[in-house]
Amino acid sequence: IQAVSVCTPSGMHSEHIIAAAQAKKHVLCEKPMDINLCAIDTAIAAAKENNVKLVGVFQRRTYRSSQLVREAVRTGKLGKLVLGDAYQKYFRSHEYYASGAWRATWELDGGGALMNQGVHGIDLLLYIMGPVKRLSAYARRLVRNIAVEDTAVAILEFENGAVGVIEGTTSVTPGYDCQIEVSGDKGTLVLHGD
Repeated sequence: IQAVSVCTPSGMHSEHIIAAAQAKKHVLCEKPMDINLCAIDTAIAAAKENNVKLVGVFQRRTYRSSQLVREAVRTGKLGKLVLGDAYQKYFRSHEYYASGAWRATWELDGGGALMNQGVHGIDLLLYIMGPVKRLSAYARRLVRNIAVEDTAVAILEFENGAVGVIEGTTSVTPGYDCQIEVSGDKGTLVLHGD
């Protein structure tokens, strides 16, 4: 065995990453790396200490379309960046949440619409736009009878001066795939799904 793929509930990821790293195995971890920063930092330290590679599953970064949009932003083709938005209006049924006792819990899922489903769109937005300097957000349980949010919105200010919006929900019908929009003073690019 050269590598381990960690696919357990999110709140157990760091524990399993550390065990694999201590066994000198490289690790591919499903998103998110864990549900709190301290656990993630501890897992990263264990990988470094044991000289193994640790990678998170953020496959949308590898799509050719995502790379083209990122390159357009990096080379200035869109001009001065103005807006960077992620719209993630998903549908998850009651049966989805009931399919695993860890789903939609603070203890093992770490959140709902943003932490579980929305993390891929958020990661892609940051991959394209760069770091966020400041944000303001609202998270609510508006439809599902779960412990965590089923709907959230955030207003972002990126370090590059652009602003943006994240919308995330698992409670709209029929539900849509993720859409990333990046706008500058010379053009706009929209990624819809893959």
